[in-house]
Amino acid sequence: MSIKKQEKRLANQEGMPLTRRHFVQASAALVSMPFFAQNAQANLDKSLPIANIDEKPATVVATCSTFDCGGKCDIRAHVKEGIVTRITTRPDADLDEQMPIMRACVRGRGYRKFTYHADRLKYPMKRVGKRGEGKFERISWDEATSLIADNVTRLTQQHGAASRFLTVNTAVTGGIFSGDTMMKKLFNLTGGYLPYYHSVSLGNTAKVTPYTYGVSKTGSSLDTLADTPLVILWGHNPNETIFGHTNHYFQKMKNNGTKFIVVDPRYSDTAQSLADQWIPLLPTTDNALMDAMMYVIVTENLHDKAFIDKYVVGFDEDHMPEGVPANESLMAYLLGK
Repeated sequence: MSIKKQEKRLANQEGMPLTRRHFVQASAALVSMPFFAQNAQANLDKSLPIANIDEKPATVVATCSTFDCGGKCDIRAHVKEGIVTRITTRPDADLDEQMPIMRACVRGRGYRKFTYHADRLKYPMKRVGKRGEGKFERISWDEATSLIADNVTRLTQQHGAASRFLTVNTAVTGGIFSGDTMMKKLFNLTGGYLPYYHSVSLGNTAKVTPYTYGVSKTGSSLDTLADTPLVILWGHNPNETIFGHTNHYFQKMKNNGTKFIVVDPRYSDTAQSLADQWIPLLPTTDNALMDAMMYVIVTENLHDKAFIDKYVVGFDEDHMPEGVPANESLMAYLLGK
């Protein structure tokens, strides 16, 4: 049947006109329904343990989101017969708008499935095939610890303590019990190790802050931002990453009139809830946008000249060190020289 006849037939059945656009939209929805139904069925994880259903109340264990997450949001594990039966968070009735209490997001509420996932390692595994083949066999804890200790001892004797490199990790527990922290303590007792510096998330900031502010740690607590007239979130999506109490204070600031500009290729959850202006720059063009902003600032004399004269090297030709060739300053770059 042609689309035109379909439209006419449907219009007669409903007693109302149906445009080609409506017909295509309805058809697409009907076509997609089996896929949604199929996916919904496929997501039923039969590997999750199930506790007996009875009237005995579950024990509610208050904890927080700790798996590589800076949010540490409120999580409550309902435990029955040693099994986590569900995850909840702070109920609406207990919320206080004046207190920055964070509630678990989808990631935190999914801890039960993470805990009981079929692919989660429950015991040591030793590779028995070639590297990359994915062939492993189960070994005992005694065999695993002996294997590790023997190789650490062997490599230390052959190459020295500097061959033992420890990098940062994101352990489930975090804090003093995280894997790299405990390994540092162990290796310090047996000759030391080769360390890393900075971190996976704060490296650039930790490096540049002393040169910018004169001290290694700077910043303002979030509650001091209440009177800030403008916030620029550049590639920052706290609605999803949920680090600290950022969302609580940003929402209060939004309600009090603070303007938000979100620079992000994606129309993120943060852009949807906060942005007065969303700038969807193309990926890898951040520096071009920053250059354009600097160009406007300096060509319209909006910069703090007194600050630059006192603290900045390399801004323009008058602020360059001796011996540097001409046109190597920031201004020369911005002006195309």
